[in-house]
Amino acid sequence: MKNNKIIRTLGCLVLSASLLLTGCTKLSQADMPAGERFDAYVDELFLEEITENTINLHYTLAYPENYGITDYKVSLGDYTVKDIEESYKELKEMRDELLSFDVSELSEEQRLTYDVLMDYVDTELMSEDFVLYSELLSPLAGYQAQLPVILAEYTFRTEQDIKDYLALVGQVDEMFAQIMEFEREKSEAGLFMPEYAAETVIDQCEQFIEDPENNYMIEIFNDKIDAFEGLSDDEKDAYKEQNRTLITTDVVDGYKTLIEGLSDLKETGTNENGLCYYEDGKEYYEYLVRTATGSDDSVEELQERTEDFMSECINNISRIIMKNSEILDLFYEYSFPITEPDAILQDLIGKISEDFPETSATNYTVKYVHPPMEDHMSPAFYLTTPVDDVEHNVIYINRKQADEGLMDLYPTLAHEGYPGHLYQNSYTHS
Repeated sequence: MKNNKIIRTLGCLVLSASLLLTGCTKLSQADMPAGERFDAYVDELFLEEITENTINLHYTLAYPENYGITDYKVSLGDYTVKDIEESYKELKEMRDELLSFDVSELSEEQRLTYDVLMDYVDTELMSEDFVLYSELLSPLAGYQAQLPVILAEYTFRTEQDIKDYLALVGQVDEMFAQIMEFEREKSEAGLFMPEYAAETVIDQCEQFIEDPENNYMIEIFNDKIDAFEGLSDDEKDAYKEQNRTLITTDVVDGYKTLIEGLSDLKETGTNENGLCYYEDGKEYYEYLVRTATGSDDSVEELQERTEDFMSECINNISRIIMKNSEILDLFYEYSFPITEPDAILQDLIGKISEDFPETSATNYTVKYVHPPMEDHMSPAFYLTTPVDDVEHNVIYINRKQADEGLMDLYPTLAHEGYPGHLYQNSYTHS
């Protein structure tokens, strides 16, 4: 299966349910007790999924060798229609395997794992008929925008990590070639992105490779290699030169492939009015809502609840204004007294203690989105930690959006840090 979401699902389960590598006994041994057979199945499923994509492996497990994972193919994954269709076949096989278990014979923790996996399978199968509706190159959160950050944050804990990273960088051109073939099939099906979206992605790609020799991926790699202990100066120089060559050839070629391909296709889009204007857009949207919310409620039900909540908020605001007409002026004139990121996060850690359980996750690093990516990246984002190394947290801030007044840093860091995603990730694992 070539799907990132099941890795996140399983990654959240392996520590809480203690299921990882309890023994990879072949599932054909029908005489095993149901609980042992289920543990063995989840172990095998996790191993198969986690080694399909080395990015997933690295960002899910900091030390895969501790879980018996030492031999794996270094790969960015596969992104062809054929591979995606094969993943649905594997989902159905996974569902059949899950249904073969007598749930009544499983422990409480195992039943929770079973329910989560079954819900995941059923949700993903909702999208089987909409393969070409998915979009990998969206302007804000597309793979072309996220991949440089993901690779830049690739942690070097061992020398093997360095070798894996370089192998992944060398595959960027091949991966983008696959994605462009996928985009061509979308175009033929009348599902290509609107022209304005294509132009935004093209502009982003052009900015990223504008000055290859000074690409920030080279600078960051060199800094990490200099800080890596156990390498001679000659070995460090060799790794730096290998990375520079890969960035200025394979990575640049990959982005050129996107630029040329999208330029050829940018006028083939048939719809600029939103997903629901495609033939099966509403059905695909229902799947997206289900995956994003985890709710079985219909779109109409969720919309009604949202509107009711907004109406309640508006009524509350109106009542407050009626009691104190000056409060609007106070609201519009308000500015947050703390502006430095570290001071804000420390202030938030103290303030959330009144309403949220304690967590030990107070270790974090604040970094800034590099200038070539500022125009097309989110205002801020948090990088989820591996399940076996939850203490090293990273929050990125888009300095340009902050400097231009497009966001208030205090609530932004509350969203990404405390009590937002960083706290959420830490507390879940605790």
